Amino acid sequence: MRHTAQSIGRVVVGDDKIMQERLGHADIGVTLNTYTHLVSEQHRAAGDLIDGVFE
Repeated sequence: MRHTAQSIGRVVVGDDKIMQERLGHADIGVTLNTYTHLVSEQHRAAGDLIDGVFE
């Protein structure tokens, strides 16, 4: 449940620090390194941004 909460929160809320506090982690590294999983839409968006540089 915590993995899902952070992964969805990252997309919807967009602020890892807020999610860190909501999940009760003292260290944001725990939030980012353990509980954050990117969704394919984030990979697509990143690719689009990189492609935009070369257009």
